[in-house]
Amino acid sequence: MKKIIRIMILVLFCGVSCLSSSRARAQDESGLSMGIQVMNEPMISDGPTIAMVFGRLTGKEPDFSGWVERTQEYQAATPFEQGAIEKKRVSELRNTYYTLDITAPLVVKTQVKLSAYDTTNHGFFISNFTRFTFFPAQYEGKFYAIVPQGITDKQFLAINDATTVGAIEQAVSNSKDGTLPMVLYLKPVTASLHPVSIGGSQYWPIASDIGKMMLFSGDNQTLLWHNDSSDKNKTNQNLLNLYQ
Repeated sequence: MKKIIRIMILVLFCGVSCLSSSRARAQDESGLSMGIQVMNEPMISDGPTIAMVFGRLTGKEPDFSGWVERTQEYQAATPFEQGAIEKKRVSELRNTYYTLDITAPLVVKTQVKLSAYDTTNHGFFISNFTRFTFFPAQYEGKFYAIVPQGITDKQFLAINDATTVGAIEQAVSNSKDGTLPMVLYLKPVTASLHPVSIGGSQYWPIASDIGKMMLFSGDNQTLLWHNDSSDKNKTNQNLLNLYQ
């Protein structure tokens, strides 16, 4: 499996140089924002949005007629009505497609496994973020792999605030499998028209830059931590090396 995913990364990056913001109550020396807030998680990017972003990045318009023909509205209509429905809905989809802001981040959700709190370096390490990590999506029979560039630079969550540390440790303790939900904002950079095979399915890769990261409690109701996504606040690679 690792070999397959490594091939995917090489194919994607060959020739490539390489979602609401929340205020935290405290900020540590590295610029990482912290603070516990009661709030619902942001809206996650849906299949049609991801498929449209892929199309805009590659210049290959999706099969909007096919999308419409597989809707309940179209299939429940009479043959006489179907033509008008298809024309109207395809026009709406194309309007959305060509006005879509592809500089806006895709918002994905995943479960993260945290290390025990490191009292020496003051933070948690995300053990299941690796150089092979990608976020899968599916729409209309197509599979997409959203590949976060440089995700191993984001593995260490530097946190000095004792209240935040305690809340995260309690949330992990309350979790059935020891993981917590994390929401990531990923800005699309490029996409490939060369799919790769993973687990028997063909995935269309979308490379992305990592912006905001938000860690939630297991019930998705409490924001435990979020980062400062500015470029100046990069995690010290020496800390990451301790966990390799």
